[in-house]
Amino acid sequence: MLEGIRVVDVSRVIAGPFATRILADLGAEVIKVEQPGSGDETRGWVRGGIGGEPTSPAFATFNPGKKSITLDLKHPPARDALVRLTESADVFIHNFRPGVTERLGIDADTLRKRNPRLVYCGISGFGESGPLAGRPGNDAIAQAYGGLMGMLGEPGRPPVRCVAPVGDLNAGYNAVVGVLGALLGRERSGTGATISTSLYESVMGMMGHYLTDYLTTGEAVGRLGSRNRFAQPNQAFPTADGYVVVSAVNDAMWRRAATAMDAPELAVDPRFAAQPDRVANQDELIRLMEEITRRHPSAHWVETFDRADVLCAPIQSIDAVVADEQARELGILTETEAETGRTRIPIVARQFRVNGDRGRPGRLSTLGEHTAQVLGELGYSADEIDQISVETPHLSST
Repeated sequence: MLEGIRVVDVSRVIAGPFATRILADLGAEVIKVEQPGSGDETRGWVRGGIGGEPTSPAFATFNPGKKSITLDLKHPPARDALVRLTESADVFIHNFRPGVTERLGIDADTLRKRNPRLVYCGISGFGESGPLAGRPGNDAIAQAYGGLMGMLGEPGRPPVRCVAPVGDLNAGYNAVVGVLGALLGRERSGTGATISTSLYESVMGMMGHYLTDYLTTGEAVGRLGSRNRFAQPNQAFPTADGYVVVSAVNDAMWRRAATAMDAPELAVDPRFAAQPDRVANQDELIRLMEEITRRHPSAHWVETFDRADVLCAPIQSIDAVVADEQARELGILTETEAETGRTRIPIVARQFRVNGDRGRPGRLSTLGEHTAQVLGELGYSADEIDQISVETPHLSST
């Protein structure tokens, strides 16, 4: 779908690499620019190994199908090489703090003077303006400052971080949406665009309806556990051997749920008959339902509610998710080839299909594997490549 599109990616860790992995999965040529010697930090996030080789789950997840070149951007000739590379690019993605790209001479205005068709995308911690614009941030900081962590966890207990890096991932998705829209718009206008997003803005976007709820009611929502603010029953319930989520999200489904629990009286109880009443009286509703759901194991309730056409699912552990028949049937788990090419690493495939095809991710690249090829195509000699693709530790960091 994006064959012929060249992406120059100087981002690192998760948000930017996730965005460029999606673009690579769609067929774009992604050139990952890494620091000589160390590369993307996630290369070092090793946990276990396969076939005797150390494996970084994060690097394997976010970087298959990309070319790797090394440039020390503290070194002016390396920055010049990056600028020259962007002249042949369609998309440029970075996650520097605001102001850093100007100091490096790789800001949007500078690069688009040389390549007006370039789509330029920056991902930051807190956005490009405001008192926190220059402040560093990561997923945990964004979850905390954006209000998400303040809602996670059980009432009266400490806040909990969502273990999935949702700020990073949503920022990556937002970057992809902006980039694809800009590429489409370029077909009409002939010129590129500048896209910016941040982890903070992305977390706030996920919190949208809760923010609107507060702004219209004046009531701030605290930690909810697994509860839903707007509909009940719609949360986790204990069973004899675990937990299930029951989500009877409208009145008709609630009546079926009450019958399935052999408690039809709950459906006509004036405290619970209509959705607004169930929300207003949710503490008592949940107490009564927990007394019932504890009587049988999770499998019983999943089968019972399925027969009644009530939404229900067990809360699965990660090993159960991996072994689940639904995951196997969908082909959501796939493999990428490790950097050495000797082993294959299991990863999650792209989460959508095109004409029924989920596609397969490309292999992982060794650090700097494509430096000579990519810079050679730009006209650099072997000696010049050696000089600009090595680390220069004596220079001050940007």
